[in-house]
Amino acid sequence: MYFNKKIPFYKNPDNTHCYQAVIKMLTKYYWPNKNYSWTELDEFTAKQKDKWTYPTAGMLWLSELGVEVKSVENFDYDRFLKKEGDYLIELYGKEVGEECIKNTDVSEELKIVQEFKKKIKYEVRIPELDEIKSLIKDSWNVCVAVNSNKLNNKEGFVGHFLLIKGFDDNGFYLNDPGPDDAMENRFVDYELFESAWAYPDKNSQNIMAFKKI
Repeated sequence: MYFNKKIPFYKNPDNTHCYQAVIKMLTKYYWPNKNYSWTELDEFTAKQKDKWTYPTAGMLWLSELGVEVKSVENFDYDRFLKKEGDYLIELYGKEVGEECIKNTDVSEELKIVQEFKKKIKYEVRIPELDEIKSLIKDSWNVCVAVNSNKLNNKEGFVGHFLLIKGFDDNGFYLNDPGPDDAMENRFVDYELFESAWAYPDKNSQNIMAFKKI
């Protein structure tokens, strides 16, 4: 069993701050004496009111603070810059793609992606489950995006960010910021995790890994 009990937990204060909650966990872990406000985190992650957040701005910000950042997902940023929102539907399918377009600012993300491509170490491929375990063993902090509804046995799609604190033979231990199902050290077996991580298919599997240099 591998488990990092030192990572703190913060709950998503509404329906749109799960990513900021994960970033708050990471910053408090890396800099215990620093306490970033939700307003500051909104600014650093390019959060817009009542909208979901793309992870790129947050990864850029942490990188600027001296955190090593890795991104692995089957997301072609060049194709996104060319096709814009249509690429989200092409990659993720109609249900997920249209929800992303409706709940995010695609035009603003296109600007951020141009900087992200220059500064962040990323791989365009489908990551595997064992890669998460290997990163955790190597002292990386791993964040993933999943379908929250699938994780909680509900219909439909809601994008959601989680921090993976550890694992054992049967599943992962998560800091799940919620809000409705918020839980520190939540245990999720591998089958359920993969069903939420690979929704609607394996193209959605993703890894964001962080390590303070």
